[in-house]
Amino acid sequence: MSENLDLVRSIYAEWERGDFGHVEWASPDIEYTGVDGLTPGTSRGIPAMGAAWREFVTDWSDFCAEAEGYRELDDERVLVLHRFSGRGRTSGAEVGHTGAACRSPRPPRSGRSATDS
Repeated sequence: MSENLDLVRSIYAEWERGDFGHVEWASPDIEYTGVDGLTPGTSRGIPAMGAAWREFVTDWSDFCAEAEGYRELDDERVLVLHRFSGRGRTSGAEVGHTGAACRSPRPPRSGRSATDS
């Protein structure tokens, strides 16, 4: 198992516990791209990535992120199949979404992240 795969697994393990606050794995100039969803776009830098992620997560109650599978695409990129679930904060409707994210941590601490949310 590669260092990148280990890193991506550890990030998702934190997210599965509801811990979205650790960013020591990220480069200060990280690129985060939301491909679809309510707020698609690209954010650059840790503060911008955090703001985009907070905006996404605050639309949910009881938000849960779970990795369903990992695949190393090459020496840099890891594809993660994931499931997000929770309730719509306003509607209360139960929502589930299965998607994929391509994580490119590029050790030691830089990276790109693209996700369909």
